[in-house]
Amino acid sequence: MSRLVIVGSKEKLYYIHEVAESKNMDIIFIPENIHIREQMNDIMDCNADWIVYDFSQYIDEPTEVASVMRAIANTNNAKVIIVAVGYSILTLGIKACVNEGFKNFVLSNVPTERKEEFRKCLNGFYESNDPEFIEVIKDDLKIEKQSYTTIAVAGSCERIGTTTQAIQIIKYLNLKGHTACLIQMNDSSYVELVAKYYTDVNVDHELGKVVYGNVDMFWDLNRLPEILSLGYEYYVYDFGVYNRGNFNKISFLEKAVKIIVGGTKVNEIVSLTHILSETYIKDIKYIFSFIEEHQETRDDILELMDDKSKDTFFAPYAPELFKLASNYNMYEEILPVEDRNVDVEHKKKSFSLFGKSKRKK
Repeated sequence: MSRLVIVGSKEKLYYIHEVAESKNMDIIFIPENIHIREQMNDIMDCNADWIVYDFSQYIDEPTEVASVMRAIANTNNAKVIIVAVGYSILTLGIKACVNEGFKNFVLSNVPTERKEEFRKCLNGFYESNDPEFIEVIKDDLKIEKQSYTTIAVAGSCERIGTTTQAIQIIKYLNLKGHTACLIQMNDSSYVELVAKYYTDVNVDHELGKVVYGNVDMFWDLNRLPEILSLGYEYYVYDFGVYNRGNFNKISFLEKAVKIIVGGTKVNEIVSLTHILSETYIKDIKYIFSFIEEHQETRDDILELMDDKSKDTFFAPYAPELFKLASNYNMYEEILPVEDRNVDVEHKKKSFSLFGKSKRKK
């Protein structure tokens, strides 16, 4: 009888247990843990033929998790199946696992499809036939050699100004002479609605691209590798609401710059408090929308943010979404970038008088 070790929550991985039980496998559960190294000895003591990992349980660096999985597999000579439900194939975790040579993945959001993927893993299907996304990942790794910066923007709750801040950041970067675009990572269909209802819109349906107000926006995540090869210097991801069940935390936390948008209403504060309580949330910038310029209100917020007050900012009034707010100093603090534009209108010119340089007043 072959032995299957399931590393993670029995409740979450019930379908794995059901399929393994139907195949009369000897099943052992290792309780979930945020650090894979704390599970190592327990896993290796099981002398497994198969090891199933729920990748979402870990807060360790994805490369470390994948490396430890490989070390355990080599020690036990066990086959590994990685459950990463809801993960984008281009997240660091999936790419790290592929780099370690793993081919068996369960990724589908649909329970029946998960079971089918797991059966294929057990039957050796993916060992003989590389999953299609393996080549996509290899292509993406080539793209990553190019230089670009990723920016993630998420809201603490609904209608908090997340998309507004994402677009304002793009407008700010454009003002400084840098190229940037928006990638829709949520299910709001905002970009598609712009294409449908706005005038003076350019739409590329094949690429899933909309251009409006000089802002390039993309909605089709299936084209992400191609989008990332287009040469933008900054990719701004609009993730939507952080506390929603379908929010991709792994992808959000992988981005180079991470921003959460909050507010001061009771429900907005409660939602933000839940986010702040998550211990693995680090290196985040916080933007508060719809805040009047009353210093007492801002002082109260800074006191609430405690040790995160230095990373707390207040959004300027932006009545027109696709026009940069007149007071954009906040974005210069969050994203200090080189100003590539020469403001000839405001810069004083010089001229030569009798061989000496003079300033024109």
